[in-house]
Amino acid sequence: MTDCISHFVFSDSFAGSLRKALKQAGHDDRVTCFSDNLAFGPINPPNPAARLGWASRELMIDFDDPSSQIDDSSSHIKALDQFWATALSTSKRRVVWVSMRVASEYAGFLEWVRRVGKEPYDVIEFTEAEVTYRRPDGTERRDRANCLAQLTADHLEAGHFWDQAKPLDEAKRKHYGAIWNRLRHENSPLRVLIETGLVSAPLSFFDDLLLSCAVDHWRKVARVVGEALSKIWEGQFIQTDDWVLHARVIALAEAGQLESRGDLSRAQFSEVRVPDAQTPAFRR
Repeated sequence: MTDCISHFVFSDSFAGSLRKALKQAGHDDRVTCFSDNLAFGPINPPNPAARLGWASRELMIDFDDPSSQIDDSSSHIKALDQFWATALSTSKRRVVWVSMRVASEYAGFLEWVRRVGKEPYDVIEFTEAEVTYRRPDGTERRDRANCLAQLTADHLEAGHFWDQAKPLDEAKRKHYGAIWNRLRHENSPLRVLIETGLVSAPLSFFDDLLLSCAVDHWRKVARVVGEALSKIWEGQFIQTDDWVLHARVIALAEAGQLESRGDLSRAQFSEVRVPDAQTPAFRR
């Protein structure tokens, strides 16, 4: 086996599936993952330290908490720097995988187009695929995957998805470059997908969705966030993650649109409900 291709992806879960699939298929290719989510936070410039600071302030994320999914901020920054160093220095064929219906992957890919410039690379622009999933009882079901993370290693190996890679032509590079230039100029808190593509959005973009998942009796914050995520995944686009949604639940409680009890920073150990008209709008 020879290490002849460098694969670049924007999803940690997909990176694991791709590595396994390539190994099963007898390929000794390298897979490098960009582990930042450029669908939220500052992107002009996309400085990792500044973005972590923004997330700490605006999304109230404690990066010393194991549940933050970032074990160490310095290691996180180092990994991002290494991603770009590898992307820009490799002499091997570059193949970039992106789910065009996932805001975080689309945003990461647009930053790729900007940074890599006119260097040659191939792209797999994934939208959807019909695949078979095997249930624990051995039965099968057919379903439609609308992002790369929904493909298992067996799906990837059986479908030889890597054969779909093709060069990104100059017209598309300019098109994607123009989109990212606009989004960087706007530098909004969020970027979300609509029918026409990726657009800027305020932090309050998901507030109505979250309020629709709250009820007039106490419900765990984790459940409200989870139901909102489920509704997003049932739609056409995968827009955001639990960090943003959790932060917005806290903001809605602080604004009096939700009543709360418990430590809201701990989603599993706090609750919210729609305020009763006869009670104070906000309760700690």
